[in-house]
Amino acid sequence: MFSSALSGLLATVAALAAFYFAESFVLDLGQHSWLTDLSLTMGTVVYYAERGLVTGPVFGALGLWWRQRRSVTAAAVIAAVFVLEPLAWWAYGLQTGGTACPVPGYPVLWLSEIAIGIACFVVLRRAARRGAGLA
Repeated sequence: MFSSALSGLLATVAALAAFYFAESFVLDLGQHSWLTDLSLTMGTVVYYAERGLVTGPVFGALGLWWRQRRSVTAAAVIAAVFVLEPLAWWAYGLQTGGTACPVPGYPVLWLSEIAIGIACFVVLRRAARRGAGLA
């Protein structure tokens, strides 16, 4: 269990670092060097990495649970994160007066995330049923 939680943490930190590294090339952060852009984007990694100290191990443990038991519940929890995140941002935007609501600004992104969550659940559920001999 410890190794799966650690793997989840390391995967989370690596994904965050890679994402914000790539963002340093894409975002227009003003007239300065790329190293300054990198510094500005990487400063955000700390905020999310702190939260990743919890979510990384949790998702690592969910992955282990799925792998060992082909748990439909584990699959549902993982899929729910994809499906519910856009709804949570939408609710947060309503709570804050709509200024932080990314859903209307990026409908393709959020609808894609919901579709991916649903598709992942369907695939994992089918795999669980096959593993249990219920296909």
